[in-house]
Amino acid sequence: MKKGGILHPQLARAVAEMGHYDLMLVVGAAYPIAAELREQGRVIDVAVSPGCPSPEQVLTAIRTEMWVEKLVLIEDARQYNQPYVNGVHRIFPDALIETKSNDWFHDEGGQSAKYVVRTGGWTPFGNVGLIAGIPFVDWVASAGGKMPAEWRERHDLQLSHLSGSPRAPDAGRTGAGEPR
Repeated sequence: MKKGGILHPQLARAVAEMGHYDLMLVVGAAYPIAAELREQGRVIDVAVSPGCPSPEQVLTAIRTEMWVEKLVLIEDARQYNQPYVNGVHRIFPDALIETKSNDWFHDEGGQSAKYVVRTGGWTPFGNVGLIAGIPFVDWVASAGGKMPAEWRERHDLQLSHLSGSPRAPDAGRTGAGEPR
């Protein structure tokens, strides 16, 4: 038995298969999933009941095992569900943030996502796109190369977040998106 991390076998596999710039959508229970996505094995359904598991719980689990470079949020979320946006930003404080229309999530985003993870989310404007990143600092260091300072700062912030080390709320925000 696996002793930690993501226990859901399909979700663990999906995270392991994500490559740089791949898109994973984490969506709520009401998200309309096209039959073709299910047939292609691109849907991971972890929903049990309304709110179980919550999108935040699923995002937190994914965070433990996946480098996330950028978040894609529904643009209306900032106006209509700022507490949720703040919560997502707390989970991924080092990720850049981009917003797209709700229609993008249902059309282009859904079609281009490598995986769609359906949660029990009962959260208005709560769909989130995760753009996979890479541990760039480690890769460059293994080759003896140099890197831009902003990559080092984001990498260090990711490592501190993954390890649970405390940090000042606004420390290391260079290059990171803001929840406002």
